[in-house]
Amino acid sequence: MADKLKIERVGRVAIMLLANPPQNFLGPLMRAQIAEQLQLLEADPDVQAIVLTGRSAGFSEGYSHLRPDLREGAVSLADICLQIEDCPKPVVACLTGAALGAGFELALAAHARVAQTGTRVGMTDIALGVTPGAGGSQRLPRLVGARTALMMMLSGEVTQVSDPRLSEVFTQIIEQDPEPASIALAENLASDGTRPVRTRDRAEGFKDPAAYQDAIRTCRAALGTSARPAQHAVLRLVENALVLPFLAGQAMEEDLCRESLGSEDAQGNLYMLSALRRLVNLPEATKAKPKPVQCLGVVGSGPAAVALVLAALEHGVPTVWFERDEASVQGAKERLEQALEAQKTPPERWYELNQHLTTTHDAGELTKADLLIEAVADNASTKQQVIAWLAGFMPESAILVTHSATLPVDPTARASGRAGQVVGLSVALGVKRARLVELIPGPDSAAVATLTLHRLMLKIGISPVRCGSQGGTIGLRMMAALRDAADYALDLGATPAQVDQALVQFGKATGVFAEMDIAGLLAELDRALQTHHAERAAHRHLTRLQSLVTQGRLGRTSGKGFYDWEQGAPKPRPEDAPRPDAPDAQTITQLCLGAMMNEGARLLREGVALRPSDIDMVMVRSHGFPAWRGGVMNASDQVGLFTLQRAMRPHAEAEPRLFSPDPGIEALVRNGEGFSALNGVGAKRRRIDDPA
Repeated sequence: MADKLKIERVGRVAIMLLANPPQNFLGPLMRAQIAEQLQLLEADPDVQAIVLTGRSAGFSEGYSHLRPDLREGAVSLADICLQIEDCPKPVVACLTGAALGAGFELALAAHARVAQTGTRVGMTDIALGVTPGAGGSQRLPRLVGARTALMMMLSGEVTQVSDPRLSEVFTQIIEQDPEPASIALAENLASDGTRPVRTRDRAEGFKDPAAYQDAIRTCRAALGTSARPAQHAVLRLVENALVLPFLAGQAMEEDLCRESLGSEDAQGNLYMLSALRRLVNLPEATKAKPKPVQCLGVVGSGPAAVALVLAALEHGVPTVWFERDEASVQGAKERLEQALEAQKTPPERWYELNQHLTTTHDAGELTKADLLIEAVADNASTKQQVIAWLAGFMPESAILVTHSATLPVDPTARASGRAGQVVGLSVALGVKRARLVELIPGPDSAAVATLTLHRLMLKIGISPVRCGSQGGTIGLRMMAALRDAADYALDLGATPAQVDQALVQFGKATGVFAEMDIAGLLAELDRALQTHHAERAAHRHLTRLQSLVTQGRLGRTSGKGFYDWEQGAPKPRPEDAPRPDAPDAQTITQLCLGAMMNEGARLLREGVALRPSDIDMVMVRSHGFPAWRGGVMNASDQVGLFTLQRAMRPHAEAEPRLFSPDPGIEALVRNGEGFSALNGVGAKRRRIDDPA
């Protein structure tokens, strides 16, 4: 049995080294060895104090979200944390790298914490729809109060140890290796002769009970009725931390954690994590290997360019950013600064990021780039001129990327004279911090070009989904189907507000009609008409869009669209009264989900999407669908393909494109399968038209 823990001695201080790299996950074997060694060291008369560290591997990132079963077995982490706190000898946590989720809970149980500058900490389990389970919801509020504890636990935010809100958590924060300082602190605490103070006995966070309770009330009001069960559970736990004895609060936490692990939310979020891991698998990987990108070039300064530049800088990739003249360069810098301000980047971090950035209007600087992304205006003629100009002086080895959500890749690639080295890319419109892009190989794109762009996106923290459309995106096709189904619901007697309310109740961030109003109806109409192979997309809703535009109802900016807009808020139009025979919320939701399921099946059949989970990644990260449902295709599985077929059947004659089930769906139903059967990778990947 491999040792997950190593014991070293420095004088009379024992070093407990977590040795389960690269993330030092706290699986059952690791936990069993920690509990055993703590017991032995507590009984050893030659040991006065203990330092718990992960050294170069980082402290611990808690549990593997992809293996929730590893939380079970052996001794629980909650019991280990109690064992640490109750140890009569000082236990000092020495933090480097990251202490996340259960790893941070483990550190909180120590009697003191010494951290290296730059170490990241966070209560990240909420991202899986799971509450803390090792006392973190009880210990953290005792140190930092309700406001900061709730912020960390409800957002899952990862922050640096130097965050002033965490000043009571860390005894020391130092630039150099924190282990010598941790040993010295452990020796000092041991020489004091008194029993070390347990975190659960501290009360700095309770010093102002009124402020504590006010933070609870404010948070409850902000959560409203849309919060997920794990969020409500966290609020309840932090509220009770002030009034319940610690052990009673921890027992409640363990019960709620166990309940959340089996929840619909946890299953949906776990599915999304698995979907994220599948993105590394591309068919091109059997044909080539990616080239290293030492320097990125970006041309243009719109929202997509800003998002890409920011992501590259945050991950230490040297970037040359080109605009046509000095005034445009200054405008690009200002937009980058606005993005940094929006995400509350500290000024010192701005300085660090700028060390990797060259802004210029000298095109010669771009020749330093191994991969260059043009993100100029979404106009076919402009893009072809720009890519031809770039190809005229960029090194032959450079990979060229054209950014567009709608235009075909091939004409732009051919204009370069080196089509094999050109790949398409689309960043979700309106997203300041890019979380996902669609990679769109052209018909002549070389495998090495696609793989190199794919690898770069992973390197800069952006999830890349391969889209085989050769122009236009998975997201646009799926959203067009949703809009068509929503438009059909209006014909059945529903109002825009009823449709939007049904979708928001389902979990979508913004209703479909409000979303179009916000984007601008003319812009949405133009985008739909410009999209490559527009005839393949759902388009019944465009007739209504055209009618509204003709009436001067252009959306939020004009004060009227599907809604009337007052002070930035949508109001139903007086003429939009629901008919008595209007469909109910369940019918609306099932029709919308069924239409998207059908479109997803088409995308799989056409080879536009590799897997259902790729479609789900796009819809969750780019189009506001809830991660806790696992996106559209997984939600279809959960509702039931047969159930959705039955809901669609009465409407198939009126709208066959939307509601006549794709043959692949019918085959899955016959075989008792769902879309999850098509989520394999490599040789295990199955097409929707392959036999089971």
